[in-house]
Amino acid sequence: MGFSLVYGGWNGVLWHQETGTFPYTKGFLPVVLSWFFSPIVGGILASIIFALNRTCILRRKAATTLAIWSVPILVFVTVYINLLFVLAKVRRQNRLLNTGLSIFSPCSHQGAKPDMQKTWPCSTQVGYHGISYTDCSALNNAAAWIAACAAAGCSVICGAIFIPYLFRQVKRDRQM
Repeated sequence: MGFSLVYGGWNGVLWHQETGTFPYTKGFLPVVLSWFFSPIVGGILASIIFALNRTCILRRKAATTLAIWSVPILVFVTVYINLLFVLAKVRRQNRLLNTGLSIFSPCSHQGAKPDMQKTWPCSTQVGYHGISYTDCSALNNAAAWIAACAAAGCSVICGAIFIPYLFRQVKRDRQM
């Protein structure tokens, strides 16, 4: 922002511009708003997750057993959310969609037409305040399924490896 102010003056910075899709605005305003809302929302979500873990797992009679069995569920949720955000971000930037390496497009093989790769599941729509935008909801669905399958795989692997290991560790610790 400092360079933009020096180079272009007050008008050199994109302060606020409405768009047709969420978050409906771009520029400096969303950055400033994220400084306030991100820690608040993150703290609320962390508090909810901690309260659920404390209530459902840690305050029960068999807390150790419940904690061990909850590891794959927590791994699934963590991997799913992180991967979904990464895939959604990549989709928004159209990096995968504009290359022959697209994981979302059935046209990702070598002989595919570049035009089809750039536009395949997307269509132009009219949104907020009549501003047109590109609707790629099919890509969101694909990203959700890819994230869910990858998270399920990580959860199964985690459960197959760590649950027996953790039960052995607990048994060994109780014998000492």
